[in-house]
Amino acid sequence: MKKKRTISLKHPKLQQIRNNLRILFIMATNTQWFHLHNEIDEIEYDQNGELIFFDDLAEEQKERIIELEKGKTELHNLVERSICKCRRCVKTDQDMTYNPNDKSWYCVECYTEMYNSDQRILYLEHKLTLSEEQIREFVYRLASPEGCQYNGIKWRCGGKNHEYSRQILNRMKVSKKNKEVLLELCKELGGYCDCEILMNVASYLLGEETPW
Repeated sequence: MKKKRTISLKHPKLQQIRNNLRILFIMATNTQWFHLHNEIDEIEYDQNGELIFFDDLAEEQKERIIELEKGKTELHNLVERSICKCRRCVKTDQDMTYNPNDKSWYCVECYTEMYNSDQRILYLEHKLTLSEEQIREFVYRLASPEGCQYNGIKWRCGGKNHEYSRQILNRMKVSKKNKEVLLELCKELGGYCDCEILMNVASYLLGEETPW
C-alpha cells in the first residue's frame, strides 16, 4: 500500500476472531523461526555440544547457515511489519494503522503519538535558527573531552539536565532561545541526556553517520 490506512472492527466477536487469527499467525511464524534456528545449531555444534567455528565448517554447511539466517530475518520482518501486532508497543488486540513511510502497521494510539511527535519535531526545527556549522561544532564539542569525552578513558554524561550540552552552548554564546529549542528538539529525537544526544540524535542533526 502507498497510503495511510486504518483498519478497525467494532463488533466484539469479530475483534476476538481477528485477535485469535493474529496470534495463530505469530505462533506459526515463530515455530518456523525456531525450526530454522535449531537447524543452525545442529550444524554449528558437534555431538559433544562444542561450538564449531564458522571457518572450520564445510562450504556447503556455510552456505546452508547463510541461507537459514536469511530465512530467519525474512520471518522476523514478516511479523514485525505485519498487521498482526503494533511494531511499537507489540500489542496484538488493537485496531491498526498502516504507515507507508516504513511500510509497517501500528496501533491507532501509537500511530497518533508518532504523528504528533513528528509534528513537534517539524515545529522545533522551524524555530531553530542555528547554522549547520554551529550544530556541527556543538555535536563534536559534546563528543570531545569538553563534553562526554568520546574516545577517552570512559564516557561521561551530564545527566537529564544536559549539563555538558548547556555548558558548551553557553561557551558558543548561543542565545537562550536557541539553546532551549535545540535541547527540546534533542529530547523529541531521543536525546534525554548528553550521551543520548550523541548516540540517538547526532546523526540526525548532522545528516550523516557518526563515529560513535
